[in-house]
Amino acid sequence: MDYQRIFLVIVATFDWVLSTLKSLSFWIGVVFVLLIVGLILRKRNFHISTVTLSLPFNLGNITYQATDQDRAFAWKMYVHLKTRKAALPFDDENDVVVEVYDSLYELFQITRDLLCSIPIKNVQNKRNIADLILRVQNDGLRPHLTRWQSPFRRWWMKAVELPDNRDKSPQEIQRRYKDYEALVNDLHQMNTEMSKFAEELLRVVRPQKLSWFKKLVNRWKEVEAVPLEPSSSSVQSYASVTELKPPEVAR
Repeated sequence: MDYQRIFLVIVATFDWVLSTLKSLSFWIGVVFVLLIVGLILRKRNFHISTVTLSLPFNLGNITYQATDQDRAFAWKMYVHLKTRKAALPFDDENDVVVEVYDSLYELFQITRDLLCSIPIKNVQNKRNIADLILRVQNDGLRPHLTRWQSPFRRWWMKAVELPDNRDKSPQEIQRRYKDYEALVNDLHQMNTEMSKFAEELLRVVRPQKLSWFKKLVNRWKEVEAVPLEPSSSSVQSYASVTELKPPEVAR
């Protein structure tokens, strides 16, 4: 083994490193690379933001990393909620209960299609936009429909065919339902909670930029969202989406 040659190679390498470190062009290149990396990281932080949401129906809080695709999905859900009866206050003078339930059924269908369009990579984490939507619909919205929709529709189909009701408005007919006041009160509560949910979706669409310190504090403060059991003992187990389909109303 030629130790002298190895020694010369090491010395030459050391001299090259020293000369490189003394070179102005080397440091200009280092600064340029750092700027590029900084811009990439800044762009990534803008597109992936940590959001903390307060779920409706007393379902707790959830903190997760929202992507651009999550924000697009949240905006679509927000528009559907704000343009349908789900998140709009029930108007006793003008609204019709069966029309509200038809709108909610359509919302379930639209949500299902939107959820199916979410890329798999966006739902691999434990906390994600799909889990957020499903949690609100299955543990918040569905109990109201399970309790009220089917009994009211069965009553409504018979009531609209009664001779005494032929000259009455739909609003006058529905007020004759024996549990109408309780149904409307629950409907108002559901509308309020879904309206809150719509506003929380805007927090996903327009996330607040947080400093590293606030992100650290939020990580310590975050609470796992644990759905609560429906408060009413009369609520049956959750039905499937297909079971929420409105029956045909006799003409």
